[in-house]
Amino acid sequence: MRGETGRTVTLRHAEVPEGGDLCTRPLRHATATDRYVLRDDPAGEEREPRFTFHGFRYADAESWPSPLDPADVTAVVLHSDLPRTGWFSCSDASLNRLHENVVWGMRGNFVDVPTDCPQRDERLGWTGDVQVFAPTAAFLYDVRAFLRSWVRNLAADQADDDRGVSRCSAPTSR
Repeated sequence: MRGETGRTVTLRHAEVPEGGDLCTRPLRHATATDRYVLRDDPAGEEREPRFTFHGFRYADAESWPSPLDPADVTAVVLHSDLPRTGWFSCSDASLNRLHENVVWGMRGNFVDVPTDCPQRDERLGWTGDVQVFAPTAAFLYDVRAFLRSWVRNLAADQADDDRGVSRCSAPTSR
């Protein structure tokens, strides 16, 4: 971005459009908004949010300092670094696309913990979703260390004392 010092550029994110605007209702309390204050750098500025991420398909830029060129904006895919182990393809283009959507959906929901919706306000590691999806995840990626770490943290979070020691036993590595 290039613009005068002090101009605030606002980026909003959402999954779907509604009536010509972003539909933020499903986000609940998540604002999914980033605000950047420009500093008049003649070389331009690259800005990226820290300490958060947004699951989205659509974005809206308010107060962009010049006519917005889509080439000026890059969406960065953020996910846990997992080795890919499984692929699928067939002669049906629609089925191949569905499979790729599953892969991208997993990437967006495996960011440090397995989540159910990276765009909404809770972003918690709900156990029901990953319980159902774990066999597919294990086919697509090597998730052993990822899930082992998450299950251990889940057990520690259920601890009865302040030392993080749980009465339930965490899985052991083999």
